Amino acid sequence: MLSSRNGWHDGRVDPIRRVRYDPSPRIDPARPVDRGSPTRSTSGPAVLVPELDPRPGASGRRFVMAGVAAVLVFWLVLYAFFHDWRERYRARAAYGTERVAPEVLAFAEQTPPGVDPGSWRDAVARTRAMLVTVGSANVLDMDDLRNLRDELQRASARVRSNPTRAVAELATIWDTMWERGEFLLRDTRTGDADRHPRPTILPSYGEDRVAPGLDPLVSLDLPGVDRRRWREALTSTRSLLLEVTASRRISAIRMVSLRKEIDRAVDRARAHPGSAVRELGGIWEGLVRLCPPLFRNPQAVLDRHPRPAILGNEVPARSGGNLGF
Repeated sequence: MLSSRNGWHDGRVDPIRRVRYDPSPRIDPARPVDRGSPTRSTSGPAVLVPELDPRPGASGRRFVMAGVAAVLVFWLVLYAFFHDWRERYRARAAYGTERVAPEVLAFAEQTPPGVDPGSWRDAVARTRAMLVTVGSANVLDMDDLRNLRDELQRASARVRSNPTRAVAELATIWDTMWERGEFLLRDTRTGDADRHPRPTILPSYGEDRVAPGLDPLVSLDLPGVDRRRWREALTSTRSLLLEVTASRRISAIRMVSLRKEIDRAVDRARAHPGSAVRELGGIWEGLVRLCPPLFRNPQAVLDRHPRPAILGNEVPARSGGNLGF
């Protein structure tokens, strides 16, 4: 009988087979096993049986269920918020479409003198369509819509009592809506078109809201200044102002700022009549500086509006109160 160890007859140890596999010992199922302590069997060496932890371990199922519940709660809160916002939006849109916009139709009952009836009815219809767009665009809250409805009713009453005010009242509506929601009236797809064109029988925004700021200067009595030349200078300045405000590239916010600057210049001129020429020169220079960003050919615009001789050729100092552009 050969006496070899691990496959070697001379007693050497195979360097690869350093770990020998022994079959598991047979354990008597009738004998209680002391878990965690060495257990010996009659047919093999001692084997350490690890003790199993009877406590349940952490499971990812609870984490997944908690995450799903959190997402569900967040979705329900978001849906409730969106549902409430949508209902309030629908209520405002319905009120603006059904209760506010139709109020302007009362203007069609009185045709102002000197205005074609067909053109007047078309202007009123355009105004109603514009009010429908503004009222259903979620720009005005419910209080603003109620105030607008009350103002339309008051304007309609003024027109019924005095039809000559109809054009001015309708222009005021367009001016107010232009200031509140200019982007709603413009066509955002093209920069040269309006979604709701202003009726041609109405004065432009610049003519109705900006140019009248120069009117107080007409009655000023300036020492040493010829009244005729002064009025010609005011007329030329007004003409340039109307062309600047008619540019499609000037916003309503810019025109409102322009009117405020003109009002401040006029107030200074009325307080100190001797500075009226300098103030008017400041207004002129402010309009000239606006031309390059507004017109593709600003020199052509300036050629149509030569500088009034009374203002001189020098640019007035900024400390003289000219427009802050």
